[in-house]
Amino acid sequence: MKKEKLLSILKEEPLFIEGLSSDFIDWDLLLSTVNPSLFFGIGLCTSKEPATAIPFDILSFFFLAEKLQRELSLDTIFVLIADEHARTNTFMTDEIIQKRTNEMKSTCIKVIRNLRLKNFTVILSSDIHTDPQFQTILETMPNMPNQYLQKEIADMTWFTNVKNVRLKLGWSINNDPIPQGHDERFFDSQIRDAHALPLSFLHCKAGKTFDSNRPKASPYISIEGESRILLSPNENVKEKLDLFSTRKDDEMARAALNHMGSIVRLFESLFIRIPKETLAEKIQFIIDLSTHS
Repeated sequence: MKKEKLLSILKEEPLFIEGLSSDFIDWDLLLSTVNPSLFFGIGLCTSKEPATAIPFDILSFFFLAEKLQRELSLDTIFVLIADEHARTNTFMTDEIIQKRTNEMKSTCIKVIRNLRLKNFTVILSSDIHTDPQFQTILETMPNMPNQYLQKEIADMTWFTNVKNVRLKLGWSINNDPIPQGHDERFFDSQIRDAHALPLSFLHCKAGKTFDSNRPKASPYISIEGESRILLSPNENVKEKLDLFSTRKDDEMARAALNHMGSIVRLFESLFIRIPKETLAEKIQFIIDLSTHS
């Protein structure tokens, strides 16, 4: 792996937050690791409510990971669905968890299959949590009031020890050096500061919505009532964007459209030039290709 190549990707790819990423790379360790792997996790709920759908923005994770794998010769991209973590929230019943897990796993597998992504592996946290090595890690950790955080730290310890993961791809609300809100930097900072794992952290931008009260959100969680383009085979992108057209001059709406445009441009640089003209048509093309059975 070449340091200059990774720095160039972080600088030139607008979906990355350059400073937050390059500042939290352990260069000596990363450059000395043979065939490192990359990890990103996918949650099923916010801190207050379950997800109700999967947003289009989730593709930023898949496309960024694919770009990194191609240009840095990474070994494996591990996609962890945090079904076991969801149980730490009382509002997440077994029925809700099973439904959300099945939908997320099915969608991830379709994206990987339909886009022919190589060396991507989808794992459920409930599967690795039964591994004896994981149980040993968990037993040696101190008790924490935040059980979600404890499981997250145990996960990353397992992935670094067992799967040679050296890069974690997460998302951030902003580029402030101090973590704010409920993005992944809260967990990343705890892992980095309190547990000396051989891990470097890359951060991409938050997902975008058309809701003025919640313009930035998780790239992989959409909640009830959110104005957002979804990664669903039933999604009608033009119809939805037309509903938001009255706010086309609004700064928030422009930010959402620009963000989706960045995802579209990254898709075209990795796969094919989309034979469509408008942004809505291009987004629809990617959704249809990614989600067909």
